[in-house]
Amino acid sequence: RQRLDEADAIAEQGYEIDPLLPSLANGVANERANHGDYDRAMRVLEPFVRLNQISGALIAGLVDISNEYGRFAEAIRANAGPRSVEAYAALGMFDEADLMAEGIGHYFFRFMAMRRNMQVRGEHEEALAFTASFLGEHGYVFEELGSDDQAWILQTQVLGSDYESAIERFESLGHGEPLAWLEDVSALLALDVINALGFAYTQTGDAEQAQAVLHAETSRMAHFKPYSAPIFVAPIALNAVLLGDDDLAYERLSRAVNKGWADYYRTVNDPRWGNVLSQPRFMKLLERVTADLDEQKAEVEALQSRRM
Repeated sequence: RQRLDEADAIAEQGYEIDPLLPSLANGVANERANHGDYDRAMRVLEPFVRLNQISGALIAGLVDISNEYGRFAEAIRANAGPRSVEAYAALGMFDEADLMAEGIGHYFFRFMAMRRNMQVRGEHEEALAFTASFLGEHGYVFEELGSDDQAWILQTQVLGSDYESAIERFESLGHGEPLAWLEDVSALLALDVINALGFAYTQTGDAEQAQAVLHAETSRMAHFKPYSAPIFVAPIALNAVLLGDDDLAYERLSRAVNKGWADYYRTVNDPRWGNVLSQPRFMKLLERVTADLDEQKAEVEALQSRRM
């Protein structure tokens, strides 16, 4: 926590000195977005957009922040090309999302986008097979990869119902101390893989180990406590579901929705949520999200028509 606060303070000091330096502006915008201040993040980026002096890195930051806060139409308005593949998928515009993914030049980023599209649609076994084929074709060895890459592979295995193999790999990490290994995984990936492995242990009947893994999220999130962006709140809502606390899950998901969270399709197609989303209170919450998505989709379709 102390290091995060110190980093934020340094970024703000640099931005005050030169608010038109793109790297500083991008850093502060992302820092404010992580802290739940979407409006301030957009104000930091607004001069670059207004003056049409926005670089590729700033466009990426603008698209990412827009996606994080459920402003998918804004993301597509900022960049209607492959960089906005995630926004198209989030709106349920899957044909467009696939087309954009295929247009990504770098083979690895193209693969990641295509895999993500499959998961948003709930095609988890297909995503797992696609991942295994890709890793084999390009000679990637799980044990030799970095922690973040290992994390998303484990998540893909679990969602694809390959529980035993995912658990075996997980337990071998960190020299047999997988919870220590999690410290090397970036924040959002760590949250997701904790939920994935907790679910895997539950599915294989090891409730004790499932609890141990899922409770690791409490200590993990303590480090990122200042962060209140929807992309941090939604995973801890899922964590509460997996721990059997539906009331806490509803409180957290409500907080995410109020902040703009709208990752509807990925969520309803994620088996880890079980039957909780069929509860009337969750259904009512998600109705707000789908209504917003419908409006945004209509906005994007109108934008597409004008560009034709």
